[in-house]
Amino acid sequence: MKRHPHFFLILIPLLILSCEVRFAPDVRVQVKGMIISDTGEPISDAQISVYTRRSSGGYINAPGPLGTDDYLLGRNYSNQDGTFEVTSLFDRDEDFSIVVFNENNYTNYSYTTSTVDYVPENLTFDLETLTLDRVATIDYNFTRTSVEGNTFQYIFNFRDTACLEYYVEGVVDSGLSYCYQNRTLNRTLNDNRPDIAGRFSSPYATVVDFTYSINEQDPITQTFTIDQDNYEFTFSY
Repeated sequence: MKRHPHFFLILIPLLILSCEVRFAPDVRVQVKGMIISDTGEPISDAQISVYTRRSSGGYINAPGPLGTDDYLLGRNYSNQDGTFEVTSLFDRDEDFSIVVFNENNYTNYSYTTSTVDYVPENLTFDLETLTLDRVATIDYNFTRTSVEGNTFQYIFNFRDTACLEYYVEGVVDSGLSYCYQNRTLNRTLNDNRPDIAGRFSSPYATVVDFTYSINEQDPITQTFTIDQDNYEFTFSY
């Protein structure tokens, strides 16, 4: 797909009419940086989007179609060498975010801040070098091969694929940020549903804890490392 060489701006009239945005007149900000993978390779065609607040006051942590583009202020894509520049409208708001998104191949990154009383130096948000981890898909399948009446409880513990850094006047606030936090996925199988198949995503090289219990006996924990793009995990009880 052919990209515009520099940037494009989006301003939807309904945005001005439907919520209290405070655009600085004739002011544009620049977002720049470089995106590389966890192996050090540049990531091209990653989507970099600048958002302001939704009418609900929540953060937009994903671009359309996962999120919404109603409050999109500017967007561009990374170059072959991983560098990017976006020129965007500037909204004075508590919820100002820059989202880096590359479909399902890599983790997602969000830079979030309040611009009510903060204007970046030289009107530039320099994200410097961002490292996105490769993302793998884990397909699991549990099958009951024993007699009816046996139950099976399981829990997966793994890392999330999202990273949000919250900045206060240009300095990251670790207390309001979260990156690749632990997540759990659990369920109990019984006669009503003895088998199940599903999937989840996690960064490459994540060590997954799999804990299970049969008929409410003492739980057993196994671990495995995600070392391929599509990891298959099967278990019979």
